[in-house]
Amino acid sequence: MIPRVLVTGAGGLLGRACVAQGAVGLDRAACDVTSISDLDRALRTIRPDAVIFCAAYTDVDTADSPDAWRVNVDGSLGRSCPRSG
Repeated sequence: MIPRVLVTGAGGLLGRACVAQGAVGLDRAACDVTSISDLDRALRTIRPDAVIFCAAYTDVDTADSPDAWRVNVDGSLGRSCPRSG
C-alpha cells in the first residue's frame, strides 16, 4: 500500500516538489496553518498516513513579524495531528 502524504504549503517551492512526487497538497487558500479548525478538517477529510509541513512565512523583510511567528512557530499542526489519530 502506498502511504497517503499530506503537504501543507503546496504553493511554495518545496511543497510543489512534494506534490509532483504524488503527495496531496494544500496551499494557503485551502488550509490556513494557523487555524486548528482548518487543519482538523483537512486531516479528517484526507486521512493522511504522514504530514509534511512545508508552509512557511518567507518574506525576509518582515520575518520577525507576528504573522511570521504564527506561521513558522505557532502553526497548529502539532495540536491537530495527535487528535486525528
